[in-house]
Amino acid sequence: KTLPISAPIFDDFSGKVEDLTIEGKVVATDEDASAFALTSSKGFEAINCTNNAKVTVMGYAKYVSGFVGTCEGATVKFTNCVNNGAIYLDSTADEKQCVGGFGSIIDTVIMNGCTNNGNVYLKGSRGIAGGFVARVALNAGDNCLEIYNSTNNGNITVENTYIAADGTQGTGAADAGGLVGHIGCSKNIGVYKIWGCTNNGDIDGQYRTGGLVGYCYASKAAAFIDMQ
Repeated sequence: KTLPISAPIFDDFSGKVEDLTIEGKVVATDEDASAFALTSSKGFEAINCTNNAKVTVMGYAKYVSGFVGTCEGATVKFTNCVNNGAIYLDSTADEKQCVGGFGSIIDTVIMNGCTNNGNVYLKGSRGIAGGFVARVALNAGDNCLEIYNSTNNGNITVENTYIAADGTQGTGAADAGGLVGHIGCSKNIGVYKIWGCTNNGDIDGQYRTGGLVGYCYASKAAAFIDMQ
């Protein structure tokens, strides 16, 4: 099925979607936005789905993505999915902002055979951006990241507007990665697998920036990245 949109399809979607193509565009002011769902409270799986919709947000917003904005305490799976839509956020929020081609903040992510072709742009004070997901494993627990045989072709840009107390340009977060901007948190015990993946996009994060991952953090020895 092909579905034309001008707003997110779901506020909260938990379940499976297959063989869906999303067309159109989403333009919003002072609110989070996504082409498919703003959040998934219980988990989400997409198979053979394509997002062609551009998502553009201005003003007080934190989470902007191509498929699903936030999923905390649950798992999101993408198999053979593509994001072609440009994802854009110019944020005035004084809280952390996360922008991704597929997702914004997700505790556990499993992806296989996926491609991001959309440029991801974030202008904000504490921004994180990724071609697939901005931040993985926000909450402490047995979270994981698995990305297999996937490619980012989009340009990932974080323009940092954070000003330090002394009036100079601050680092804020400004993390950017071709696949994921930021992985992990204190006390997380997950293993983060990135196997057979490629980044072809230009990455500009102004702080912690990487071709595949911008930043990975954990205070437990059981949490680490396995890249092959």
